[in-house]
Amino acid sequence: MSGTVRLSADNVRWLLRGALAAASKDDVTPVLCAVKWTVADGRVTVLATDRYRVHQLFAPAAPNADEGEFLMSRHQAELLLRTKHSSARANVGEVVDLTWTDPVGTAPFGERSTRAVTGSIRFDVLEFDSPEADQITHVSQQVRGNFPPVARLFPDSADASDEGRLSMFALNPEFLSAMRHLRTHPSQPLRFITPKQQEHANKLPVIVENVDGTARALIQPNMLFDSWKRYGA
Repeated sequence: MSGTVRLSADNVRWLLRGALAAASKDDVTPVLCAVKWTVADGRVTVLATDRYRVHQLFAPAAPNADEGEFLMSRHQAELLLRTKHSSARANVGEVVDLTWTDPVGTAPFGERSTRAVTGSIRFDVLEFDSPEADQITHVSQQVRGNFPPVARLFPDSADASDEGRLSMFALNPEFLSAMRHLRTHPSQPLRFITPKQQEHANKLPVIVENVDGTARALIQPNMLFDSWKRYGA
């Protein structure tokens, strides 16, 4: 099966920036370097993880958009992020068509996998929303493998009460910096929901959400040690 979804270029770039910020760069596990796209229920959702954090973002899709899911490689995602038209008209009207074909069968033992086997992803960046618009096209294989079900780690509803919350925890500053891509506007704040005080609380993730309710993250805290020194000590 195959499908196509059209999005504004601005939405696509926002989704990819937020996802790639959390995608692994370790090529030993290609699935974790990929961005998982899901088109369903009138929205497009992207998901990425490097085992220590999860970023999930969504944007609305057209009601008649085809539904499906696919794994886009980091290489293709970065290429799509950089691809844009140079005309002034494109700056306000660029759209992106994402077309995917699902994998079919398996490659014979010892033979190189083809696009027909792995499935394909094609993107078309159109200068504006019209059949006559210039377009830039790229086709690549889907990433093979099973993406880990990390979306299940997000709670159905976050407990917003302050009672019993941890007063101190440690986070990787690089993870904090990367979460700026979850915002839809540079001036927006992000909301942090820290875990409750309980046994093994330092193993529970911190939940981060943007103001619009269109992006969220799970961040695994670092261990706090008794040997850590306070500032000025």
